Formats: sequence, C-alpha cells, structure tokens
Amino acid sequence: NIPKEKWAILERMLAKEGKNRPISAREALESLKTKGKPFFLSRFFSSEKKSREVFIPEKKSSISQELEKQIEEEKKKLEALKVITGKRKKEEEKLRKIEKDTQKMEARNKESVKNISKNTRYNILKSCIILDTKTHLEWLIGPDKDTTWYEAKAWVDSIDKSIYGTGWRMPEIKELPTIYERGKGQCNIDTIFVSPRQWLWVWSEEIDSSSSALCFSFHSGFENWLVHNCSGRAFAVRSGRR
Repeated sequence: NIPKEKWAILERMLAKEGKNRPISAREALESLKTKGKPFFLSRFFSSEKKSREVFIPEKKSSISQELEKQIEEEKKKLEALKVITGKRKKEEEKLRKIEKDTQKMEARNKESVKNISKNTRYNILKSCIILDTKTHLEWLIGPDKDTTWYEAKAWVDSIDKSIYGTGWRMPEIKELPTIYERGKGQCNIDTIFVSPRQWLWVWSEEIDSSSSALCFSFHSGFENWLVHNCSGRAFAVRSGRR
C-alpha cells in the first residue's frame, strides 16, 4: 500500500545498491531496515507503523452479552434456592421436634392409663384425651418436660387435628384449679395427668404484657405471674360433650 512516489524513491535507493529487478514491498522494507532509511522516509514509515499498531478494543457481541446476563440470572436463582432450602431445613427440624414430643406425650399418656383415679372422675378417651366428668373439660397433656410460655403456646398450636380433633387451646387460669386436689399425689393432682413429682407449674393463656404470663402452682394452689422464659408445663384444654 505504498504510494507510487514512495516507490520511486525506493527504486532509486535500490538502484544504488545494484538491484534492478522488481522487488516486493517486504523486500523493500527489509532493505530499509538493514541499510537505514532517510529522515523523510523514516517519518513516513514510523507513522505508518504506529497507525497500524493502534489497539482498537473489540466490542462484545450481543451473544456474549446475552450469555453473561443469563449467567447472572442463574446465580441469583441459585442464591434464592439456598435461602429457601435453609428455611425448609429449619421447618423440617421444627416438625421433627414436635413429632418427637408428641410421641413422648402419647407414650406417657398410655402409661398413665394404669393410674386411673379410683373415684373414676377422669375417663380416658380416644388418643389418651382425659375427660373430667365433673367439669366436662377435656385435657391433653404436653411433653413431660419444662417449657417456656412460648414453647407451650407453640405446642398447643401444633396439636395434630387429624388425631386429637379441633378446639384445643391453652387453659384459662380459672380452669387449672378445677383439677387441683389437695393431698392427692405428691403435687396435689391426680396421677392420670402427670407422673408423681413434688413441683408442678402449668402455664395459662393469660398474659399481662409482652414479658409475663399467669402460671398455676399445684404445689401451693396459687397463681403467679412469671416471665415468659421461666419453666412450666404445657396443658391443652377444650370443652367436652355434656
């Protein structure tokens, strides 16, 4: 791509070197490199070389841009899936815990059938539900362990309706003294409800603030306000058929 006038100058230079045959541009440039080139030619060729070496960044094709966009979208979906999976694992752990507590409760209730009151006040119904024939209240006893008020509430709300039916709630504070029997057992309650023990606190549904709830002490026969995080037992109750 060298102009004709430039070629003329090259031919004269080559003629001085004894080269009369036609040469290629490559040969001409190689000759100039080995022999040196005049000032005006050096500027010419250096400007050409510089212009040829200018870096022009390639524009990303629309296909590459679309591919990167898809990759980013897939990353976002993966992160969202991790969050959902984490929540699902927590829910499964919670359900397993409730199921385990329910199984313990059923085993304890079956064992308590052997300790039915001699005065036949309490009857064992389907799924170990305890019917108080005096008040016509039906009772369901929670896991045999100390729980906070929040845990007791969560257990009552999670009672399996397909097994125990509906209508279960935490007892009112006035309902708990109805199963209090002074002098019976070690904690003034029939052994059909709990295994013999010296101390028994049962949570009621009544709260006065975000931090306290009423709890009934079967040891003393009195009610007391306790902080939600204190230890008590979970009972559920509902109105029975008369």
